[in-house]
Amino acid sequence: MIGNRLTLDKNPASIVTEAFARELSDAGYTVVDSGISDYILSGELREFRLDLGARDEIAIEIYSRLALIGGAVIWEGITRESGDRFAGVMGNSRGSISRYISTTLAKVVRAAIKEGTAAATPTGETAERSSPGTEPEQRGIAPGEGRLTITTDPERAKIYLDGVYYGLTPNSIDIAPGIYKLTLKKTGRADYSEKVAVREGALTVLEAAFGEAAQ
Repeated sequence: MIGNRLTLDKNPASIVTEAFARELSDAGYTVVDSGISDYILSGELREFRLDLGARDEIAIEIYSRLALIGGAVIWEGITRESGDRFAGVMGNSRGSISRYISTTLAKVVRAAIKEGTAAATPTGETAERSSPGTEPEQRGIAPGEGRLTITTDPERAKIYLDGVYYGLTPNSIDIAPGIYKLTLKKTGRADYSEKVAVREGALTVLEAAFGEAAQ
């Protein structure tokens, strides 16, 4: 690739917005442009820099703001990702630059989502159901934690959250708020995997049915 000018086919703000929508969707959330929702996610792109040279350098900084529909701010913060790389003896191409931007942008967006979900979790159309409404102490959930209740058909499946073993189903687990990769294992059955969101002070219920193991 020869030259020192790069034209983006979309403006940086649109690229960031699409990245948020994609990552949130992959995490199991329902993202809408308008209409009924529980939260509003807004923000601004503070920095979007890509320097191509002997070593390519990139820096992306995002300010994010998560608020209730009524306007109360739940969380706001700044996430930033920067780095550099050697383009290689063949230099850059349109595809390699696009992948470099996308990979870095995904990292900073995931960091923002992870921090935001420590404060609240938007409603998603996934297998879990959140049941807030009672004070955590009244339900026996310690402050700063949420509860994940898992049942399976058949029962006595092994539970793994982000690769850590948590016992057999049926089970209720009190854990820090966030998004977890849940894996359920049952001998003779295909593994069940799902991303689950746990909200502070709330009960998340997940019911899973195993499919037959591949022959």
